[in-house]
Amino acid sequence: MVKIIRTSVRPVILFKRGLNTGQDKCVVKTSDLQNIYTANSASYNCGAVTFSFDEVYKDKQFTEIFKKSQNNKCCYCQNNLDPGEVEHFRPKGYYQQKRYGKVYHPGYYWLAYEWSNLLYACGGCNGIYKGNLFPIYNQSSRAKNHTQNYLFEHPVLINPLVDNPSIYIFFKKEKIKHRGPQKRGFRTIKIVGLDRNELNDQR
Repeated sequence: MVKIIRTSVRPVILFKRGLNTGQDKCVVKTSDLQNIYTANSASYNCGAVTFSFDEVYKDKQFTEIFKKSQNNKCCYCQNNLDPGEVEHFRPKGYYQQKRYGKVYHPGYYWLAYEWSNLLYACGGCNGIYKGNLFPIYNQSSRAKNHTQNYLFEHPVLINPLVDNPSIYIFFKKEKIKHRGPQKRGFRTIKIVGLDRNELNDQR
C-alpha cells in the first residue's frame, strides 16, 4: 500500500451522471438520493428500503481514468488491476463496524459519486475482504446521513488518498509489518487481507 497522488481531475462523467441535477430522470444523482432519504428517513435507517445507484462505475471512461491515476495497481495491495473494481472507501449501501457483525443502514449514500471517496481495487482486497466493512474508532462520531459531517470520523482503515501508509505499514524482506498508534496498520492489514497467502507468495 502506497500513498496515491491523483494527477487526474474528477471525471466529467461524474458531473453528467452523478453530481448535477439535469433533466435525465433515469439517472440517480446525489441530490436525488438526499431528497429521497429526507422524505423517508425512517425506512432507510432500518433497512426496510435501500437505495438504487447509477451504474456509472462500470463505464469504461470512468474505469480507465482510475487505472491511469493508480498506475493500473490496486489501491491496497498494489497488484495489477486486471480486472479491477470501483471501491467506495466509505461504503455507499450499508456498512459494518465488525466483520460478520451487525449491518447498519443506510451507508454513505451521499458519497456514492464523490471523487474523493472513490478508489480502484482488486477483487481480492475489495470484494473478498473489505466489502462493506468500515470501522471507525469512535462510533459516536459516525456520520449517519448527509446532514452530518463525516470529516469528524476517525477511520480504522488507512485511506491511501489521505494518509501516508508507510507510517503504519512496512515490509521486512517479503513480510508485511505494522507500526504506529491504535494498531491502525495491523487492523488495515486484516481488513483488506494484505497478509493473505497469495500476496505473501508473490512477495
